[in-house]
Amino acid sequence: LRDPRAAGLEKHPDVAFRQESLRLAEDQVMVAQSGFWPSVNLSALYLWQDGNWPPQIKTWTLGLGVSLPVFSAPRTHFLLGAAKKRVLQEEQRLFLAKNITEDTLEDAYARYRSSHDRLAVTTSLLNAEIEREETMRASFKGGRSNYFEWNSAVARRNQLELTQLDEKFEAFIVRAVWIRSLGVGLEDEL
Repeated sequence: LRDPRAAGLEKHPDVAFRQESLRLAEDQVMVAQSGFWPSVNLSALYLWQDGNWPPQIKTWTLGLGVSLPVFSAPRTHFLLGAAKKRVLQEEQRLFLAKNITEDTLEDAYARYRSSHDRLAVTTSLLNAEIEREETMRASFKGGRSNYFEWNSAVARRNQLELTQLDEKFEAFIVRAVWIRSLGVGLEDEL
């Protein structure tokens, strides 16, 4: 089973963008290094000079050329240094993006757990208040308590039911935020 934080870190758009930027910067280093490589070319030429067929005079040449980048080496060295510097910058940006994303994931998960823990506590309190209210109603019907005590228990029950609904809604929203921070988009399956 995969760690959802690691999966979220890989899927997160900021981290994916930084990884792609790093890959492009590394490719630019290879392009800059190619400036130091010698270039080799081969050429061939065949030419005839009269209008008759088969030609009476034939000319042909074959050439092999090798060029070394002697005079362009300082420029290539500068470009290579700039490309390597960009790789270091992109590595730092990727590191920061991963840290920020991981902090965001941890914060979203902590809010998710806290929200569901509060909902569990409120549900337990509501169950206790329902039992208390039913006991007060039975006491009121039996004449052992007055109307105001029973009405107070009903009001507390109603208030806890509203609180539970609010916390269910908040738990749903916080869960959606947590899942979104894992890199699951609207087009992905929850």
